[in-house]
Formats: sequence, C-alpha cells, structure tokens
Amino acid sequence: VGRGVTFDRIAYSEPDVGTTYHYTVAEVVPNPVPSGYTYDKSEYDVAVAVTIDPADNTKLVATQTITKTKDAQGKDVPDEEASVDAIVFNNAYEASGTAVFHAQKVLEGRVLEAGDFSFELVGHNVGTATGAHQGSETVSNGNEGITDKATFTQVNYTLADLAQNADGSHADTTYTYTIRELEPDSALPGVTYDDTTATIKVTLHDNGNGTIRATY
Repeated sequence: VGRGVTFDRIAYSEPDVGTTYHYTVAEVVPNPVPSGYTYDKSEYDVAVAVTIDPADNTKLVATQTITKTKDAQGKDVPDEEASVDAIVFNNAYEASGTAVFHAQKVLEGRVLEAGDFSFELVGHNVGTATGAHQGSETVSNGNEGITDKATFTQVNYTLADLAQNADGSHADTTYTYTIRELEPDSALPGVTYDDTTATIKVTLHDNGNGTIRATY
C-alpha cells in the first residue's frame, strides 16, 4: 500500500535568488530492522534553484531537479539512470508459517505393523508449494518411525494465503482440511477399516513480525 510523505515547507527570500540548494532524501532504516521487513536504501539529491519569476518579478520560483544517487541496495546509480521524476521508496514485508498434521491409528486384535494403513490429507497447499492451491497427500502409518502414527508433509504458508482487508492489512483466514483412512483394493485379511473423515480447521494470523501463526 503506497502512502506519501510531505516534509515541512521551506521558505526562500530575495537573498536566495541565484542560489541552488541541495537536499538529500533517504529512508531512515531502524536498527535492528524489524523481522520480516525489507527497507529501501535509495538516496535522492534534490537540487532547488531559486530564481525570480519572469512573469512577476515580485515573486520567487523554486525549481526542483531530482537525482537518484543510491539504489534500493545502497549502490551508486549510473549517471544515465540517475535523473528521475519522483522520490519513491519501495519497502517489503514477508511472513511465513507452517502446520503439520498427523493421524493416529489403533488396531485391535493383532500387532500393528508399519505400512499397514494409508491415510489421505486434502486441503490448501497440501503436497504443493504455497499459492492458493488445493492438493492432497497420502502417507502410511509408521512413515516417521512411530508405528501407530502417520505424519504428513509440513504445509507451508505465506502472506499470499491470507485475505486482505480494505486498508491492505492481512485478515485472519481459515482453511478446512480433511483426513481419512484409505481402504486398499486388497484389504488386509480380517481387518475392518475405519470410514471416519476427520475435519480440521486451520486459522492463519499474521503476527506482524515475519511469522504466520497457524491455529488448529
């Protein structure tokens, strides 16, 4: 969201006629830089030439010429790129968060072996990179070394996964996920499969410090 900044007015008088003043405009970068934020290290030289208004010699004219001397990374700007029409600073804020889902398996009547059962997770960003994508993933019990547990791949979130308010801030956003047990074509002998579908709601909140909290 772009917002303008206006400095206090500078007044010139007759003794200033024929003089060119130079002003440096730069963004103040805090130390330390807040987590998640990127600041613009650009610098601008504003040359103000004070002359008499040719249309009315009782008035003065202050003519501005803007030169960009440093780029966003603080490096010198080549002369051929230095002349600009406006002073612009581009800042950025990024945040990320994660969620990890598990399925617990109970088997009665015999010893549970790793890989006996498969489970499917369906929902936002599952099995994919972030970016508003509905996906799915299938894993088996014991896939992370604990026989009675199936662990799905970490789901990642960025600010792109949060809705925006009218003022450009990020709104809390909720996604719904489902986990179910999959019955294979060749069922284990004597085993009854569970047809329950578990629903999990995950609410994402931007903490404002480069992290996204996933509550579920």
